[in-house]
Amino acid sequence: MILLVAIIAAIALTLRARKDSKHTDPSQQVRAKKADRVRIVKMKAEVESTGPSDTNVVPVGDRR
Repeated sequence: MILLVAIIAAIALTLRARKDSKHTDPSQQVRAKKADRVRIVKMKAEVESTGPSDTNVVPVGDRR
C-alpha cells in the first residue's frame, strides 16, 4: 500500500506543470517560415579613421 502511494506521488510530481521549466511548442516550430528566422539587411560599410587623413605621410620605416 505504501509503495502504491509512493509511485502515485512520484508520477504526480513528475507530470506537474512547473513555472521555472522551459518548454517548446512543436506546432509553432512546424509553422515557422524562413522569413521569420533571418532577415538580411543591406548596409554601407563603416570605416573608422585611425589617424590623420594627410596622404603625404611617410611610414617610419620608409624614410631615407
